[in-house]
This record gives sequence, C-alpha cells and structure tokens, in this order.
Amino acid sequence: MKTTLLTLALCLGSLIGFSQENLLMCSIDKFDQDHFVDFITFQPKKLILNCTDKCGATDSFGKVIIDYKYASIRYLDLGLYEARDLKNKLIIFNENGQIISEIDSCVNYGRYFIENRLRFGLLNKKFGYIDNQGKIIIDPIYERADDFSEGYARVQLTDIGKCGYIDSLGNVAIPFIYDGSTSISNGYKFSEGLVAVKFNNLWGYINYKGNEIIPFKYIFAGEFKYGLAPVGIKYKGWGFIDNKGAEIIPPNYDHARSFSEGIAVVRIEVGSNKKYGFIDTSGKAITPIKYDWADSFSEGLALVNIGSKAGKYYPSLKKPGEWSYIDTSGKEIIVLKNQNIDFIPESFSNGKAKIYTKERIYYIDKNGNEIKE
Repeated sequence: MKTTLLTLALCLGSLIGFSQENLLMCSIDKFDQDHFVDFITFQPKKLILNCTDKCGATDSFGKVIIDYKYASIRYLDLGLYEARDLKNKLIIFNENGQIISEIDSCVNYGRYFIENRLRFGLLNKKFGYIDNQGKIIIDPIYERADDFSEGYARVQLTDIGKCGYIDSLGNVAIPFIYDGSTSISNGYKFSEGLVAVKFNNLWGYINYKGNEIIPFKYIFAGEFKYGLAPVGIKYKGWGFIDNKGAEIIPPNYDHARSFSEGIAVVRIEVGSNKKYGFIDTSGKAITPIKYDWADSFSEGLALVNIGSKAGKYYPSLKKPGEWSYIDTSGKEIIVLKNQNIDFIPESFSNGKAKIYTKERIYYIDKNGNEIKE
C-alpha cells in the first residue's frame, strides 16, 4: 500500500501545469490486490515492468534488467524507459537497462517525444528538453516551454515575460519580443510554415525567420490547417483566412477552431446560449449548428453534446447532457446512454476512445463496444 500511495503522489505531482491531454500519462492499472503499476497506452518493446514493494523490469527470461528499487516505472517512448525514486529523481534507461540520464526534482514531463524532443520540468518550474537518446539537449532555463513543431518551439525565460522561438538545438531562432502566455498549454505552434503570435495585444503571423507575413490586426488567431486559419476580428466575429491574409470564410461566428480532417468546429450565440456545429473548407455547413458543445474530428468521428450547460469553451459537467460521436455527415454513430460522465470523453486515437464515468474509466471502439486498453 505504501508503494501505491507513493506512485499516486508522484503521478499527481507530474500533472502540475498540464492540460487534459496529459492526464493520460498517469493512468493507473491494477496489478494485484495491494500494488499498482503506472502505465500509459504505450506497450513496452522488450522489458516486462513490475512492482512488488519496489518497481523494476526483467527481460522475457526473467533476468533483472532494471533493479527493483524504484517508486514507479513505465515505458517512455522510442525504446526508452523511465523510473522515479522517492525524491522525484527521473532516471531514463535504454532497453539494456543502461542509465542514459538522471534528472533531479523532475515533476513535469511530456507523454512522448515530439520531433525527437521531450519537454521536462523541474520543481523550480524551469523547463528543458531531452533528445531521442534520452540525454538533455536543451538545459532547463525556461519558465514556459511548448512542444516542438516544424523544428521550432515557443519558450519564455520568465513566467510573465516575452516569448520567442528556439530551434531543436536550443538556439534562439526568433527573438523574445512577442507577448507571452501564462499557460504552458496555450502556446501556438508552427503549422504550414506560419505561426500565430501576439504583439501589443494583437495577433498576426510570422514565418521561420520571424518576418511578418500577415499583419497584427486580429483579437485572436489560430493554427493553419488545410491552408486556412481561424481568426477573430474585433466587432465582427470569427472567420477564416488563407496564408496571404485574404478572407476566405466570412467572420460570421462567435468562435471557431482550426480545421481537422477537413472540418472545423464553429460556434454562434443563440440568445443567451452558445451552439456548435461543423463546416468544411468552403464554409459549407455539414451539420446544423445545434450542439451545446463539440470537439474536432479525429479518425472520422467527433464528440458532441446536447443538453449540457455550456461554459466559455467547455461544457459544465454539473449538467452533463447526452454525449455521442457523430460521423462527417452528422449521423450519430455512438451514443453514450445512461453514463454518469465524470470527465469529457476523449477523441478517437488508434481506433479507441477513453470514457470517464463516476464509477470507472474504460475504452470503446468505433462501434461503441467496450474494449481492453
């Protein structure tokens, strides 16, 4: 039971500063009656992870590869494993059990490598990056740091300071002159060669060299997908522009998200309520704007809700309404009936979606059938 509590404590610690997506990193599976092992959906390539009083790993023949002396252990990514001791030291191993890196007071890190870089954070709230060999490639000197995209990552030296962009070796590629963010999960990433940045409280777009491509005139701006980006225009609303800044879809919406699988979520105000629907890249509605909340399409399905009390961007679970997954024609494919939903269900990934209820957490396939993780 002590091991269980320690694993839970470490798991909760690692969630500081992360968004809903990062909760997956600390999913905990039952191992036996008294002990738990924390795994994410990635499966070990070669080693068998186990916890008794302590955690370690063996090969398929039962030979101990990673000594049983750690508080927690999991498969990381790219053939690497990570373990933690009681003092929050993060130890990264290869498949031979060789220690690649040791990071003291590590309380925050990504779920997997993105562009061969893994972001990590220390107890002092400084962030850095590990390379795909498990070695520290960029020292933890930033108070805000995003994942890499198209070779660059947005970083801030101080919590309320200006932001800039670094390359994959840590060199400053775009100077620290843009308005910063107070949230690590709200950073904008390069997409289709451009990134939305904020300067003097207005948003515009720059390229890899930091050159202004689309003027700073928007109250908000999103990522380019399928050649289009959602932008908010003062006193008008939200619409979509192309990579030259030309208006393609008029600003007829209260809010809009970037396209995913060629379809974008849009929102309008209906009296005191906000309703969501979907449009294609021509601006044509593919569903009525009738949902009380909607998520982007993933693997041909999108999560929608009818009957919930809408918050600013997410539904209130105090009045959960009915959740379902629709296809690109708007047809309901999966309806989550009679479920005490306790957390927003997840989008489909690798053919499955994670459902959170007050009683348990489970996975479904694209037919709505419950499946094993």
